Amino acid sequence: MSSIRIRNIYHMLSYAYKSLRQTSYQNLANEPFEHVADLFAAILAMGMADQVRRGITKDYREHTESLPMIRGKIEWGTTLNSRSVLTKKLVCRYDVYDENIYLNQILYTTAHVLLRNQEVCEERKRKLKKTMMFFAGCDLLDHSSIQWNRIQYHRNNVVYKMLINVCYLVLHGLLLRQESGAYRLANFIDDQKRYQLFQRFVLCYYQHHYPHYHPRAQVIKWQLDDSFIDFLPNMVSDVLMEYGGRTVILDTKYYRKIMSKRYYSNPGAENDEDKVKVNSANLYQMFSYVKNYAAHSVNQVSGLLLYANTNEQITPDVEYRMGGNVIRIKTVDLDQEFSLIETQLHDILKELI
Repeated sequence: MSSIRIRNIYHMLSYAYKSLRQTSYQNLANEPFEHVADLFAAILAMGMADQVRRGITKDYREHTESLPMIRGKIEWGTTLNSRSVLTKKLVCRYDVYDENIYLNQILYTTAHVLLRNQEVCEERKRKLKKTMMFFAGCDLLDHSSIQWNRIQYHRNNVVYKMLINVCYLVLHGLLLRQESGAYRLANFIDDQKRYQLFQRFVLCYYQHHYPHYHPRAQVIKWQLDDSFIDFLPNMVSDVLMEYGGRTVILDTKYYRKIMSKRYYSNPGAENDEDKVKVNSANLYQMFSYVKNYAAHSVNQVSGLLLYANTNEQITPDVEYRMGGNVIRIKTVDLDQEFSLIETQLHDILKELI
């Protein structure tokens, strides 16, 4: 499992979500957080306080209620079935303009979860409680049934995007636990969630510091002899960069184990020793990306598999030449000072372009 320092979680998030680089959040980079839950509580407290200063976003929502007078649309069926007529009331459906919208409900629910977390310090809890007072009109949600795909952003609520993503990380358990002095991602978090944060960080880091290389995610077209592409999987690189006649296709990986073991049981085969190998599926994937992109590009195309470092004894730092193209495999250690991570990412890029 890859180790990662808590402060680096902040730095990775700050690249993934530009709003974290605002002045109001920058002091968090220097605070000595002992637990990542405390870091997320600090981000949420500051973000919710900022929403209060801006004015909490409100919107119209549908509300149904038994009333002694007509308001909005009468729900006759519900009125008759509930016998509201016997109490001289009508069930009415009408729109209400208030702060009890889905985005605010998610913030309010996440704040409640963090208040119950023992890893959040008392000072942070005090700030959260103070801010939550302004969201008291919001409903608490069952955090296990939040419909994240229901959320839509537009210019009036785009400031929520970073905070909602922090809520997602909190409610899905992307927290750290301490093992023998090192902070590690909890075992129950699947590879996909870890990969998403690492991938977005690497892409946004290169976009911020090397915009002249035009870093972007890129759809790579299959090079076929005919036009039949049904059933072929999509090829989308995590990062693609181009500069000075060179193209680099970069794919990030975040696994519990980078290397895999191959076992030889045939008599005389490598003395029956276990052999450690690079993940073959990752290598085939990158080879496919490089060869298909090179088929329609005049640039010199190369590939890079970039792994988050693990505690394995053997980690790859190799270069292969395959059919006229170079494919490299590198690792970046997230359990070190962030300035050293930046140096690693810088040096890796200079080797490629």
